[in-house]
Amino acid sequence: MASGEDALRGQITELKEKIAAVKKEMAQLQKRRKAYIAKLKLMENHLDGYHSKESIKGSTEHTDSSDESFSTTELLELSLSSISSSVLGSISSYYENDSDKNDSDCKVEGGKNGRFRYKRKQKNDEKVE
Repeated sequence: MASGEDALRGQITELKEKIAAVKKEMAQLQKRRKAYIAKLKLMENHLDGYHSKESIKGSTEHTDSSDESFSTTELLELSLSSISSSVLGSISSYYENDSDKNDSDCKVEGGKNGRFRYKRKQKNDEKVE
């Protein structure tokens, strides 16, 4: 009977090992399941946020990411063109207005040398008058 009991104990040990392996695999699968559910929720939240932004824009059509990046690029180009036009406008007003040339020189040159040079010009102008 000892050999029969040993065989049963061997089978019990094997079954316990299999049960432990199955429990370990179940734990891993549950972790993967939780990760997939979390990823799915993130994707749904992202899509919900994307669609709510579309509804704010008043767009009823779905746009893909290339359309969105194109509009972003377009907005960037518009902002850069407005900046460049304002800079060009200030440069043209600089050349058109000769009476404020000394003030503009001071603003453009900046730094110590520009300020000292401007102060020297003022002192020389005061001496001449």
